[in-house]
Amino acid sequence: MKNKVRVGLVATVATGAILTSLAPAFAVGNTGIAMTGVKAMPSLLKIAGKPPALKNPPRVKNAAYNQARSILALAGSKTAGASHVVHGTDDSPASYGVSILTEARDEFRAADSGLPDAQKNSGMSIAHYDAIHQAADAMGIVTW
Repeated sequence: MKNKVRVGLVATVATGAILTSLAPAFAVGNTGIAMTGVKAMPSLLKIAGKPPALKNPPRVKNAAYNQARSILALAGSKTAGASHVVHGTDDSPASYGVSILTEARDEFRAADSGLPDAQKNSGMSIAHYDAIHQAADAMGIVTW
């Protein structure tokens, strides 16, 4: 009887230690905010063996789209600057956000092609890279 209690107690303590170490990763990774838990994910990858699937939301709030559009326009995207402010409904398809991100990305890469590699990240200047990611985060878009 004592052996069964001891084995059960050890199993409970071990399970608690594992769950306690993973709790911050789960709490951050499941908030629904784009890219929030990326730094916590390696512990999950060791357990699951494959990366979690990142998905874009089906729709984005118009205020978030307009904020992203402003970020990209201020960073120098002519496409974003020429696009119209979205209004009239509460939200829009996420494809609108993906479209403005891909157009700005391609525009920034073309504009920054002459920079030395040390001053670039993903083929564009670091400032443009940061602007693209800030705009994507504003809309909750993780892949574009």
